[in-house]
Amino acid sequence: MKGTMRSKALRFVSGVAAIAVLMPSMLLVSCSSLVDSVNGLNARTLTDTMLEDYFASPDTYNWKKVCEDGYNPPSLDKDQAELLRYVAGKVKYSYGDTVVDETGKKAKVTYRFTKVPDVANLDVYEGTVQRLKNEIKSLDTVNLDITFQCIFEDGDWEFHSLSKFGKYFVRPFCDLNVTDREPEETTTETTEPVSEDTGDIKDKYLASVWYGIETGNPLDSYSVSDAYAVQNVFYFTYPVSGTFETVLKNSEGKEILKHTVEVKDQVTVVCDFSAGHEGWGTFDPGKYCVELYYGGQLIATSDYLTVN
Repeated sequence: MKGTMRSKALRFVSGVAAIAVLMPSMLLVSCSSLVDSVNGLNARTLTDTMLEDYFASPDTYNWKKVCEDGYNPPSLDKDQAELLRYVAGKVKYSYGDTVVDETGKKAKVTYRFTKVPDVANLDVYEGTVQRLKNEIKSLDTVNLDITFQCIFEDGDWEFHSLSKFGKYFVRPFCDLNVTDREPEETTTETTEPVSEDTGDIKDKYLASVWYGIETGNPLDSYSVSDAYAVQNVFYFTYPVSGTFETVLKNSEGKEILKHTVEVKDQVTVVCDFSAGHEGWGTFDPGKYCVELYYGGQLIATSDYLTVN
């Protein structure tokens, strides 16, 4: 009997000791999970609030309050805002999930958007509000998942990237020219760009710069994330005219996309490449450069842009 009681006592003491050893690690795991949950909730709240406030008043929404320094999507005027509200009234969206990285300072919040009119595919970019609404009404709609990249800085959660959201709900509306009445049709004589000597083009070449698709500003560092489109601009010291060929290549020299650009008396050749239009979603991670050709001869090559 005594041996049995002693054995039970030893088992009890051992159990208590094991709990005492495991308790700190259990508390650590519990605290870590709690911190992740709080961070995820704060990142989601940031996104929830932005969607509600932006769709309600796009023309007065202050992006600087919710975006990290240096990242500021363009604003809409009151007519463009009215068209966005018209689109937003047709769109349904629902929360998907939130993923917080191991540092607890970066998060990705995903939402599902349905019945989104693809305004970027409008054939008409100028007209009255009513005409543009009619054009939007005739557009095909798409369903898509949009991931918002959030970052914790200076005690607050902010947006680090809104690339895909901007593609559907910011940039297309900034490009719309809303008028009080329909523009009158005018017949103008078109002239072909005057071809120049390749040597002259090379002599006029100055530099190339990568631009942010959403900000419309030169990139401080040639690095972007989740790139659905990229833009490089070649600059010249004097106006040039003619047919240019632009080629997007990866770091292995493989041709990714090629476009022809006609210019007349311009000091820039703008090179736009869209992964979205090709049905790829975004460009694969890696390094990319643009080659500019004129008359079949290489004029210049841009610096490399890193896509993360």
